[in-house]
Amino acid sequence: MGLTVFGALASVQYYRAHISVDIFTSRLAGGAKFIAELITLLAGTLLFTLFSWQSYILAMRSLAIRELSPGFVPFPLYLIKACVFICCLIGLLEFLRQLVRHAIGRADSTSS
Repeated sequence: MGLTVFGALASVQYYRAHISVDIFTSRLAGGAKFIAELITLLAGTLLFTLFSWQSYILAMRSLAIRELSPGFVPFPLYLIKACVFICCLIGLLEFLRQLVRHAIGRADSTSS
């Protein structure tokens, strides 16, 4: 489940398909809209930095003990945790890419 969620978050950020409240964003002028977008990209970058950091720690601990699922058929959990880390890292890199492009004034054409 975590793999699906974190994998989708990176894709949603790439396509800028997050839910936004149009009643607020449509009333923002150029400078305020720029600042609001910058703040959201900074917040997303911070959150995905924390997600990546903590998922890396969990994946390394799981790999160190070769953690297996406790079910009838033991399945290696460290592979799933490593994939979650990779998805978080991809999301972080996408936030960083968009943040840099926005900061230098070359925002993506897919942004609203």
